[in-house]
Amino acid sequence: MKYIQKVCTALAKKSKKVPNDSKPAKDKLVHVPYRDSVLTRLMQSSLGGHSRTWMLACVSPYQKRPDEGLRSLALARRVRTVQAKPAAQNRAIELKINDPMHGDVDDFDVALDRRAIWIETTKWGDIFARAAGNSSDPLLLYVHGSGPRNSSLEWNWLVFDIALRAQMMAKNLKTSKFYHVALDCPGYGRSEGDRQTIRSYPRAFLCDVIKSLGKKHAFGLFGCSQGACAVLNAAVEDSKISSYVSVYHPVGHDVKRYTRIVQPTLLVFDTEDAGHPVSVGRLMKRYLPCSHYFEFTASKHSGWVDCSPSQMALKFLEMIGDKAKFPRGNNLDDTGNSIRLPECARVGGGFNCWRYAHNREVKDWELTEEEEKYYRDNIRSFDGSFVNRGGGEQNPRAIWGG
Repeated sequence: MKYIQKVCTALAKKSKKVPNDSKPAKDKLVHVPYRDSVLTRLMQSSLGGHSRTWMLACVSPYQKRPDEGLRSLALARRVRTVQAKPAAQNRAIELKINDPMHGDVDDFDVALDRRAIWIETTKWGDIFARAAGNSSDPLLLYVHGSGPRNSSLEWNWLVFDIALRAQMMAKNLKTSKFYHVALDCPGYGRSEGDRQTIRSYPRAFLCDVIKSLGKKHAFGLFGCSQGACAVLNAAVEDSKISSYVSVYHPVGHDVKRYTRIVQPTLLVFDTEDAGHPVSVGRLMKRYLPCSHYFEFTASKHSGWVDCSPSQMALKFLEMIGDKAKFPRGNNLDDTGNSIRLPECARVGGGFNCWRYAHNREVKDWELTEEEEKYYRDNIRSFDGSFVNRGGGEQNPRAIWGG
């Protein structure tokens, strides 16, 4: 209270000393101690004349302490002498600059609701992400590879594919609606931070992101290349981080540890990709307790990854519909939502921010309007057979793990 009294007294002196604007500017320099307390600093805009302010003086009728009532009346009298000139502040320019939706649009597909968000983590700062779907639905979290231009944009094809195809296969799935969140890991895309974070602390980072999204755990974790390695390592360290794991072009280290991964795990390998040798994939298949393993040859079998419709999306949805391969102790019905964990995410942009490349992001990963129309037409006519865009055999070789 004493700090508010000091501020009000200073404002009264300032008004008494300068009753109008006819005095020189130097006569108006009366220090108002707004910064002496947090309360007065917060009330600066209200007390300083930028708003219309009312003061109520409470006088106690208790006769044994009349001094308190007199002091309140004295303060109220001083405050009455404060001359404030409320004025409407023109913040249009500021709002235009700070509004993440300025120049952007909402997704025309209301059910998909593709947009950009900022996730406010507790330890790793603000993390940029591309999101789709309702945040109350089960979480599918996507982690990109370690290339210098890699980002959340590289997952747009799979997010779009799973979202649309799940609607078609709803009768065969326990859940057909998901909350898709593709991350820009620290140091990549629009997220600041150390690029080694996702390699060195995969479990700690992903758990922080999941909790910041208001979830106890994810429904599914997706990874590519080094992102796949991070996802698998996180699953090794924490069996409850997600219900499913899906990776393609994965990198793995000491794959014997993967015996600790209890989740059903989808692995997709290209036999012609020397940077992600299929021999490592076959070792993973050997040690994973519940693997759904596929390998294909890119020159012969198109349509597995980096396109939509894709075989990877189909195999993931088939995997989550296969209850026989689901380990005990996991709850298919659990969305992961937690009443104790608030969702710490804010708007980062609209549909254009989700669709288009930013700065050094790979432009080839953009999902154009023409491609989206083509994909929608093919998905609608999808009858369970392989949709082939680039030629090659219609039935890629598939090897199931046991």
